Amino acid sequence: MAFAILMLPLLLLPAPADTRLETFLAGVQRACTRGDRAALAAMVEYPLTVFAGGWNIPVKDRAAFLQSYDAFFTVDVKEAIAGASTRLRIEPNVSFLPFGNVLRIKPVAGSFRIVAIVMPPPGTRVRAARRETIRVSFPARQDWTAFAGALAAGEHESYIVRAKRNEFLEIRIDGFAGRAIVAHVLDEAGAALDARARDGTRVWAGRVPAEGDYRIDVVRTTRDGDPALVYRLTVTVR
Repeated sequence: MAFAILMLPLLLLPAPADTRLETFLAGVQRACTRGDRAALAAMVEYPLTVFAGGWNIPVKDRAAFLQSYDAFFTVDVKEAIAGASTRLRIEPNVSFLPFGNVLRIKPVAGSFRIVAIVMPPPGTRVRAARRETIRVSFPARQDWTAFAGALAAGEHESYIVRAKRNEFLEIRIDGFAGRAIVAHVLDEAGAALDARARDGTRVWAGRVPAEGDYRIDVVRTTRDGDPALVYRLTVTVR
C-alpha cells in the first residue's frame, strides 16, 4: 500500500516534452523569423498540403514551395508561429501535431517535418502583392506548373510565359469563389489575345498566334470580403 501511495504522484505528472521535437520547432521559429526560405523548405515533407479558404492546394516539391513562400507565410502565419510554445509532444495515437494552429507537424524517419499549412482568416494587416514579374518555368518533362499568391483589394500580380507559334496555352485560376480574381492574357505588345483575355477570366485556353512572351496579369476585382484572397494559378503550354 505504501508503495502505491508513493508512486501515485509520479503517475499524475504530465508527460515530458520531446526534446527532439522542441529543437525542431525552435528551428522552425528561427527560420520563419529570419525569412530563411531554404531552411523552411528543408523542414517540409513533400507533397505539402496548404488549406486555404476551403481549398486544398498541393505543393509538390521544394521548387514549388519556394515559389509560393510569400503567399503562404503571411504576417498572420508568421506571428502564429512566433507565438507558439515549442514545449510539446506528439501523442502516440495522434497522426500530427498542430503548431501555432497554422502548421501540422508529423514524425518522419526519426525526425519531424511540416506536412501541412492551415491558412488563418486574414487579419487587418495584409501582405503586399509581389512587385516583381514572375517568369514561368516548367519542371523537366512536364507541360504545366502552378503558383500560389495572395491579393488584397486593388492588387495584382504578373507572370510571363514563353510560348511558340500555335502552341496551346491554358491559364486557370482557382481557390476562391466567383470572379473575385481574374486573369488577363496579353501579348508582348500589351494587346489582349481575345475579348475574354481582355475582360478577365478564371480560365483561358487557346493557341497563341506567334512565338514570344505572353503576360498573365492576375487581378483582384472585388474590395469586399476577406482582406486578402489566396489564389492558385495553373499554367499549361503544350
